[in-house]
Amino acid sequence: MRVDVPLPLARQPVTGAFCVPASKSSLQRALVLAALSETPVAIEVGDAAPGGEDVAALGAALERLGAWGGGALGAGRASLALDLGLGATGFRLVTALATLRPAGARTLVRGRPALLARPHQELRRALKRLGAHVLRKPSGAHRVIAGGMRGGRLTVGCRSSSQHVTALMLLAPRLGGLTLSLADRPVSRPYLRLTAQLLARFGIAARLEGLEAPGGRIEVAAGVPACERLSIEPDASAAAFWWAAAALTGGEVSIPGLGRGSAQADVLLLEVLERMGAQVERAADASALVRGPAEGLVGAGEVDLGDAPDLVPLTAALAACARGRTYLRGVLHARGKESDRLAASAALIAALGGRAEVLSDGLVVEGGPLRAGVVSAAGDHRIAFAAGLLGLVVPGVVLRGAGAASKSHPTFLAELARAAGA
Repeated sequence: MRVDVPLPLARQPVTGAFCVPASKSSLQRALVLAALSETPVAIEVGDAAPGGEDVAALGAALERLGAWGGGALGAGRASLALDLGLGATGFRLVTALATLRPAGARTLVRGRPALLARPHQELRRALKRLGAHVLRKPSGAHRVIAGGMRGGRLTVGCRSSSQHVTALMLLAPRLGGLTLSLADRPVSRPYLRLTAQLLARFGIAARLEGLEAPGGRIEVAAGVPACERLSIEPDASAAAFWWAAAALTGGEVSIPGLGRGSAQADVLLLEVLERMGAQVERAADASALVRGPAEGLVGAGEVDLGDAPDLVPLTAALAACARGRTYLRGVLHARGKESDRLAASAALIAALGGRAEVLSDGLVVEGGPLRAGVVSAAGDHRIAFAAGLLGLVVPGVVLRGAGAASKSHPTFLAELARAAGA
C-alpha cells in the first residue's frame, strides 16, 4: 500500500510497558495443530494487540480447509483457492496441509506476487518425495492434488528457510511419524525448536539433534495432536521494536509476559542491545526490562543474526545511530524475505545520509549523523519498523509505503505516535 507518513520524533525517552500482538510464529503453529486435532483447542492471547494480516489470512485458509475427520483434513473434495497475501509461513503451511485433504481434492495456494517470488522449492521437493502432487504454476502459486502422502525418512535442504521444515514437522503426526535428515546447517534454528515446543504442548514427541552443523536430525512421532488450552506469549519481533526504542532514546521499556526465556528467535536482540551499551534486567513479572544508556549506543561489532534474520533491519537502524561499526553476518537468507532485507536496510540508512555496505552474507553499518529524508518500506513490515525507529531520533523522516506495517502489527503507527508523545 502506498502511504506516505511523516514519522514522529520522540519528545522524550520512550518509556513504559507496551502491548504487542501475540507471537505470530507460535500462533500460526498452534492454529495448524488445532486444525489437525480432533478435539476443540482454546487458544488464548490475553490482552495482546490486534494481530496482523498474516495470521488473519492463515486463519481464513484453515477455516476453508475444514476440520480433521475421517482420516483427512476437511470432508469435501471441492476445489479450493486459498490466498495467503504476503504470509510466507502461512503459504508454506497451507501448501503442506492441502496434501492431507481427501484424495483427489484440488487446492490452489496463492498470494501476492512478492510472496510467490520467494523461495519455496525446498518445500515442493520434500512434499513430492513423501508422495504428494504439488505443482508450481507460472504465477508461482501452488497447485496441490491431495492423496498419496506417507511418513518415513527424508533428507531435506534448509539453507534458505526453516519454514518448510516446520511444515513437515507439523504434518508428521498425521503421516505416521517422520524422520528428517538435514542436508545443511539449518538457518533460523530457534524456529525449529519453537515448532518442537508447540508439538510437545499438543502431546506429540519431537526430538532435535545436531542442529549446529550439517547432518542434523529431527524425529517427530505419530499421534493425534490434542491440547485443551494454550496461551500464546507476546510476539518477540514486535517487542524488539520497543526494546530498541528504549535503548536508542535512553528510555525504559518492558513487554509484560516476555523475557529472555522465550523460545522465540528475536529475543536475541536483548543480547545485542547489551553489547551496544543498554542494560537488560529481569522485571518483577520475569519480563525483560530494557534501559537505554544516557550517553548513547555504541557499535555492536560482529553480530551473527543467522538464527534471527528478522532482526536485520532493526539492528541495522540501531547501528546507524551508534558510535562505531557493526557487522551483521550470516544472513544471506535475509535477501529472500518480503524484500531483500540487506539491500533495503542499506537503502533506508543511505536515504538519511548514513553509511551501510551490503556484503555477500551480511551488512556493515558505520554509525554517524543522519538527516531528514524520504525512506521506503520496500513493501516490508520489518523495514517499516526500522524506519519508525530512526524517525524517533532523526527529525523530518517520511516513510513511503507505511501500510506495510499492517502485515504483522496493524496498530503500530498509532502506538508509535503515542510513544513519541506526538
